[in-house]
Amino acid sequence: MEQKPKKRFIKKLKNKYKLVLHNQATLHESFTLTLTPLNVFTAFSSLLVLYGILIVLLLKFTPLNIYLPQRPDYTALKKQKQLEYQLDSITKVQHANDEKLKALQFILVGDIDSAENGKK
Repeated sequence: MEQKPKKRFIKKLKNKYKLVLHNQATLHESFTLTLTPLNVFTAFSSLLVLYGILIVLLLKFTPLNIYLPQRPDYTALKKQKQLEYQLDSITKVQHANDEKLKALQFILVGDIDSAENGKK
């Protein structure tokens, strides 16, 4: 009977392989490790998750957090809009005052004709 593909895949993941390190000069066995593809996959997945958690913690709790997008502070945005409106109003008043000052300077200097020509 032929096994289902899923069962064959699971069986392949559970096959054991031996990793042996030998000293080239003496052929003495230095290190032996028995591995399965499932163990290797689990180890690499765990390392990847730990690496991701480390990066997130590093960005969150160190000065590197300036690279993360911050949630907007709506009270600050409201205050900024209010200040922009006040600045616009003050600029308009300052411009009107400058025009009045120019007209008065023409009158004080006695050059009334230039003041009338400047308005036209």
